[in-house]
Amino acid sequence: MRLLWIAATLLMMAPLVVTLWLSFSPDPFFTLPVSDWSVRWFTQAVTGEQWRQAFFRSLWMAGLSGALAVGLAIAAAWVSRGKASAWWALYLLPACLPQVAWAMGLLPMAGALPEGSRLCLLVVAQALLGFPVALLLIGLRVDAAFRMLLAAAADLGASPAQAWWRVGLPRLFPAVAAAFLLAATLAFHEPVLCLFLCQPGEETLPALVWPTLRSSLTPVVAALASLTMGCGLVIAGWALGVFGRWFR
Repeated sequence: MRLLWIAATLLMMAPLVVTLWLSFSPDPFFTLPVSDWSVRWFTQAVTGEQWRQAFFRSLWMAGLSGALAVGLAIAAAWVSRGKASAWWALYLLPACLPQVAWAMGLLPMAGALPEGSRLCLLVVAQALLGFPVALLLIGLRVDAAFRMLLAAAADLGASPAQAWWRVGLPRLFPAVAAAFLLAATLAFHEPVLCLFLCQPGEETLPALVWPTLRSSLTPVVAALASLTMGCGLVIAGWALGVFGRWFR
């Protein structure tokens, strides 16, 4: 079992190590092994206006999508009383559809929207893709005991808003935090919807990376991936340090 765990870890980490290695290549193409080391691609990724705007655009859109997915999951879990039902098949449908079909179905709707509002539709679409994951995590916490706690808070004089704020949300917090991080991560890296719905000048990072790789295998993409991995590790470490006590 230990050897299997080591093999699985190496298999998972090998592509990440290769990507980090390529990001320090001085050559303008993917070439291994890297004999000389350079940070020119990191500099280009950080100072390039197009790359920087796409990164921060993806970041705030992922945050909005994650928050919307969590809100929808809480409402759906409450309505379904935290139990899997026939409605859950409908709720989980976005995770089962091919993303190309999902994007093609949204394209006519995007064409009917006013100019400059496609990003709002993209936020909603990404939230619906993360919604099934959030529902599976949060739905397990909205059980009979959770409802009894809210009812007890109401019997003690708390309003519905106070019961949710002081009793419900603290109990749901571990699931909400995990659901938000997963839904936001899925939204940040989702390429298909971005390619269909993003307009020129409003590209997210995946919508900008994919055409770039089709034209040339530039190491700036590897540098962006390395920076994203670094940000993810920092956020994960911060979340574990700040919210770790909730998961014990």
